[in-house]
Amino acid sequence: MAARVCLLPALIALLAGCAGQTGIRDSVVAGSYLTYEHAHTDGAAAMARQRADQQCAYSKRVAVRTTSTCSLTSCTTHFHCMEAEAAARENAPAAKNR
Repeated sequence: MAARVCLLPALIALLAGCAGQTGIRDSVVAGSYLTYEHAHTDGAAAMARQRADQQCAYSKRVAVRTTSTCSLTSCTTHFHCMEAEAAARENAPAAKNR
């Protein structure tokens, strides 16, 4: 009976690990630069954005997406943590071109 009780949490952990394959697969933080490898889905992209926002918030900065490259199944998205004023200046030229 004790072996069965120990197997249940292990099985749940294993299944939870498999469920994460549809989200973020890997992340790299180097100073104020963040890189996320994630599935090519809107949900995974939103999860990467949310994590970047959270990571940058620790240093009271905002996450600015710099580049994103995708294949048919996965994407690599880069963010830069910036001061809010610098981020507004960075996004201003893009807003003019719309």
